[in-house]
Amino acid sequence: MGRKTVYSVFSAERGKTHTVLACVSASGIIVPPMIVYPRKREIPNNFKNGAVPNTYFAKSENGWINSNLFLEWLKFFVASIPPTRPVLIIQDGHSSHISIEAIEYARSNDIHLLCLPSHITHILQPLDVGVFKSFKSNFSKACTNFIAKNPGQVITNDLLASLIGISWNTSFTIVNIMSGFKKCSLYRFNPSAVDDRRMAPSKAFFPPPVPSESVPGTTTVSAPSSIEIEKETQEINDTACVNNNNNSDDQASLPSSPIFTSEQEALYQKRYIEEYNLLDPSYVAWLRLNHPERAISVTSTGTP
Repeated sequence: MGRKTVYSVFSAERGKTHTVLACVSASGIIVPPMIVYPRKREIPNNFKNGAVPNTYFAKSENGWINSNLFLEWLKFFVASIPPTRPVLIIQDGHSSHISIEAIEYARSNDIHLLCLPSHITHILQPLDVGVFKSFKSNFSKACTNFIAKNPGQVITNDLLASLIGISWNTSFTIVNIMSGFKKCSLYRFNPSAVDDRRMAPSKAFFPPPVPSESVPGTTTVSAPSSIEIEKETQEINDTACVNNNNNSDDQASLPSSPIFTSEQEALYQKRYIEEYNLLDPSYVAWLRLNHPERAISVTSTGTP
């Protein structure tokens, strides 16, 4: 079968940041979104065409949410939900969500604000787990379809709300929302639903320490076979590292198994020919076994 090449048309202009704030409940209640535009003037009416019904339109200088806008959203939230209290809002710990004004307003309306720990919303935030992935995918498809049908036309602010509306209706479904709460074990509570291994600390790799300075006369290195070689350079020079006379206890002998791999042998032989003199414990060990006269020179001129 031949390979099928698919070409995609996309806008060459770089867009600006816009923020969409969403809120849902475990029972499937969906609060209309808040869209933040990067502008200073009021939002024109043509920006609202095709938007999700009752969308809250806001503006900030950079298109990001801030403490004042979050307080505005809290008031919008109170007006959008049933009067039943208390209410628990589970959110990330963004600084705009925890201003004194927002906390006091929430408290006065019997609303509790619970901030999730950092770097864990992809595990415990129902919207991140069950909805946002679908929403972003559908929004990207909506933009691609628009550009394909309107070659050369740029997606401008007056089109954004309608594209969000298309994506919103296909992503913010009761099935996706309830699935997100279930996978996060927030409702109904089920500790086994969350894999603890996903919250384990990252494993860091630390390279073996390199000596900060070389000590004339004595060097300790670790060979791949875990054999430590520690001999005074003068003693190695006298015994030449390898001696066929096995009757003397003072003479060095090679271990029964190879210390270096064939790749290391080839690399170190090349370094020896090129007179490589940078301090490398494993390379120094190879020199001491094969070229002790060079090993003395290297160990005494290492960079501190």
